[in-house]
Amino acid sequence: MYEITKRNTAEYAIRPFLQTYHEDTLDILQQWIYDENSHIRRLVSEGTRPRLPWAKKIGALKGDFKNNLQLLEPLMNDPSKYVQKSVANHMNDITKEDKELVFQWLQQLRDKQHPINPWIIKHGLRTVIKSGTLPKNFSF
Repeated sequence: MYEITKRNTAEYAIRPFLQTYHEDTLDILQQWIYDENSHIRRLVSEGTRPRLPWAKKIGALKGDFKNNLQLLEPLMNDPSKYVQKSVANHMNDITKEDKELVFQWLQQLRDKQHPINPWIIKHGLRTVIKSGTLPKNFSF
């Protein structure tokens, strides 16, 4: 799957592995976050999206998004627009399930002075912004 992803997309192919071999697959994805190939880094984000369009939902990813956010954290300032868009879409998916968790996580990243691309935040919070439910004290 690693080699295929360099030339094609594999976000749908990784999902059965996440379902059946959840912890082992997360361990591999943790390594792929730092891959030099942007397609591999994007797979980490896109393949674990809770609401990936046209994809089967993964029970192991539903409800507790801490693993998702842990995977996204190193990608929050990725130089590739391809990866940035996936990270933002993934974050937007999570806001539809638990926006408070996303707000807390973003605040923790700020507190740690973790580099964050403002475009990712704005695009990732687009549903919250459109609905008018962004906390008044939240800035990006």
